[in-house]
Amino acid sequence: MQNRGQNRRAAQMKAERRYARRSVRSALFFACVVFVGICVYQLSLPSIRIRRIEGSIRAREFDQAMTAITALDDREEAERLENLCRLTMAQEKMENGEYEDAREAFLALGDYGEARQLAQECAFQMGEGLFEQGDYAAAMKQYLLVPDYPGSQEKMTEIKYIQAGQIEESDATTAYAQFAALGTYKDSAQRAEQLAMRITGESDPAAAIAMMHSQSQESLESRWAMISEREKLRRGALCVGAEHTVGLRRNGTVVAAGRNDEGQCDVDSWQNVTEVAAGAYHTAGLRSDGTVAATGLNDQKQCEVGGWQNVKAIACGDYATYALFADGTVAGTGYGDMSALSAWRNVNRISAGAYMAAGVYGDGEVYVTHPSGQSDSFSGLWDLALCTGGAVGLTEDGDTVANFAGFPEWTDIALLSAGSHGILGIDSHGRVLAHFFRFSDAFEVGGIENAVCVAAGGAHSAVLTQDGTVIAFGDNDRGQCDVSEWDLNQ
Repeated sequence: MQNRGQNRRAAQMKAERRYARRSVRSALFFACVVFVGICVYQLSLPSIRIRRIEGSIRAREFDQAMTAITALDDREEAERLENLCRLTMAQEKMENGEYEDAREAFLALGDYGEARQLAQECAFQMGEGLFEQGDYAAAMKQYLLVPDYPGSQEKMTEIKYIQAGQIEESDATTAYAQFAALGTYKDSAQRAEQLAMRITGESDPAAAIAMMHSQSQESLESRWAMISEREKLRRGALCVGAEHTVGLRRNGTVVAAGRNDEGQCDVDSWQNVTEVAAGAYHTAGLRSDGTVAATGLNDQKQCEVGGWQNVKAIACGDYATYALFADGTVAGTGYGDMSALSAWRNVNRISAGAYMAAGVYGDGEVYVTHPSGQSDSFSGLWDLALCTGGAVGLTEDGDTVANFAGFPEWTDIALLSAGSHGILGIDSHGRVLAHFFRFSDAFEVGGIENAVCVAAGGAHSAVLTQDGTVIAFGDNDRGQCDVSEWDLNQ
């Protein structure tokens, strides 16, 4: 019995020792597991922080992300995450249309990721916005920043085309150079040709372009300045006869004052008139459809113009009427031999004096129906003004050339008109110059400025100013100078 009790106690003690050993092992195992877990956690904690930071960046919680980044011990990883955060912030600005701020942010990132490409896209988009607003100069600067970005070259070409069109009127020589440089883009070549012809006065495109390349920039600019001034004038809006004055309003109607014994002032019903001309006792008007009206004395058939079509300019002698047709030919009716006119070709401009007519053609050469209107000095002319027994030529550049003694050498002249009364001119600044053949006819015109048309006659003359008023001077025995109430700007 005693041995069995001892054996049970021994077995119990043995079991307790086994249990104790197992407990110790379990405790040691648990401690090891905890230790390993703590080690693993400590080792994985930076990755967890990084994933949290990346999540904050994706959620666009940039302040939170940047604060967490500053707490990282791994500076290389911190720099990567900071760049990622800044890139995403810049992308958000770009998505919101804040292209300028976004571009600066992308550029600050240097070669990180797609920052450089996105900076280029921002510059292009800024250019697009400015282009849509019509700020082409600013848009061009943006496109120039990214010349290789898809679409930039095409936009820069379009801007050059638009800018050339914008300065056609104000700076034709520069516009010509820009259109010429654009080559075959849209209608650039055609517009360059048209500008060359306007600037040089040449009717042939090839000759005009050749002149553009052969003359100096200063010469071309001077020529263009004169042409621009001439285009502002209203040639053909005012004319005078022996004892009557005729004015053309902007609305195409016509007004007249003075002698009307022959019906030369019966113009009240005329409509759609673009140019007027007067003989001694008759009046003619060119309509916008290319037909001509005439009224007044018709003893020499000077008013028989009803069959004329496609007329682009008219002129009147004392007892004759002349027409320049769209094809460059000329016809006339009235006093004098009109047969010589049938040989005239490529005429650009016509004029008439008391008993003769002239036409400027080609490179400024002239046709004249009477020897008194001729001169070896007449070449390179823009116009020819005919007076009784002589003529004064006007060059493209604004210089005057007379075929009789005593006429001053005027320069910078935009328009001339001649009559037996004298010669009137308008310079490029709108000032009126006068040369009277008789001292008794002299009239002080030095104070007349902003003139847009002059009409020199036999015993009276008239000037049209920019504001539509007309100043007439000379004989007024038939009321031909009673024009102070006229407003030709109507």
